[in-house]
Amino acid sequence: MLKPISYLLLSAALSNVAFAEETATTAPAAPAMHAMHAADAAAPMDAEAAAKQAFMKNMMHANPLPNYMMIIKKEADNLKMTDEQKAKADAWYNENNPKAAEAVKNIIAAEQALAEASMNGASAEELMKQFDETAAMRRTLAEQKAKCSDYMREVLTPEQWEQVVKMQKEAMAAAPAN
Repeated sequence: MLKPISYLLLSAALSNVAFAEETATTAPAAPAMHAMHAADAAAPMDAEAAAKQAFMKNMMHANPLPNYMMIIKKEADNLKMTDEQKAKADAWYNENNPKAAEAVKNIIAAEQALAEASMNGASAEELMKQFDETAAMRRTLAEQKAKCSDYMREVLTPEQWEQVVKMQKEAMAAAPAN
């Protein structure tokens, strides 16, 4: 059972999803990312940056696997990616990012419904059924992210992938603690 503070945090996370969705209609789509670069974290926050940060928090909450694609897309020139590599990364992103964003939204909503069911007196059996459904959604998202990592390891050279992992580690280390 979620404690009342957890429910409040979950509600705040859902508010962030709604805010991110509203902002996404007026701003270019934000890539799913696991951690911001240090320079991005230090920059003043505008609405688009706030939406990206909210989406990142929700993505990390829904699944802690790194989102390498954000770094790959942002650092394509530094990685010295060929046009073919960029095209493959873009195609993967365009096909899969909307699915991941929808999965995150559904996971957050399912968690809120689970908390509400608990507070409305649902039985342990009913709660565990909902919990298992939420866990299955998380697994599907994790599988998608793992497939992305495998695919990008095939697209990039070993040296480029090593750079991506290094940049991901640096971004995660520079991200503010939650």
